[in-house]
Amino acid sequence: MWFLNQRGFIIKLLDRIAWNVAKVSRLTFWYLTTRVNVRVLTALYVFTATVVSIAIMGVAAYFTSWVFVFPSIGPSAFLIFYAPSSAMSAPRNTILGHLAGVFLGYASYKVALLLGVAKGSTLMFATSGIAMGFLGMLMVLTGILHPPAASSCLIASLGFVKGMYQILGMMGAVVVMCVQGYVMNNLVGIKYPLWSPMEDMPLPKIKTVLGDVSELQAKDHVESIAAKLAMRQKIDE
Repeated sequence: MWFLNQRGFIIKLLDRIAWNVAKVSRLTFWYLTTRVNVRVLTALYVFTATVVSIAIMGVAAYFTSWVFVFPSIGPSAFLIFYAPSSAMSAPRNTILGHLAGVFLGYASYKVALLLGVAKGSTLMFATSGIAMGFLGMLMVLTGILHPPAASSCLIASLGFVKGMYQILGMMGAVVVMCVQGYVMNNLVGIKYPLWSPMEDMPLPKIKTVLGDVSELQAKDHVESIAAKLAMRQKIDE
């Protein structure tokens, strides 16, 4: 019973310390926003958060021998700390995007080898393109948008991922990066979701010589827009 009481006291003490550290960090961050140019402050924050997060990943890689540092984790770190409110940076999109990218790329590489395609050949690059195409289509259809996942797909499809051990290491790194993003962003008072995006990702604007075709024209009927395009009439007229 004494141990349980002490354990509860220690947990409360650590929670109080973490809260006060976070409070100081938030006050410091928001004080700086009133004294420093926002672009400069954002640049400094991205620099500091990225250096700390990648350093942690490097130490973890050194002691575990897992692939915690790989090319596509860098763009993910930048997105998480530069645009934490964007749907592309949310843990759901980051984790599931990289997962889909790695498995699609790895599957295409294995299929290519079974078909007798030589590593580094033109056909191997073609299969990589097919894997990238499937990933792009999947991300658009599901709304799980995370551009750095395309890099993971390309890495795996070209044979740089040797097996499940490396895949687990890469996905472990992505999860750890999202955890770091949640802790660091919320520490300074920047909202970052625990899983799902805080807002839906809007469809991209499609600019044409006749005007913009996007969700901004949702009030117009599809047939009306089609008729205007057929007559080469400006969409916004």
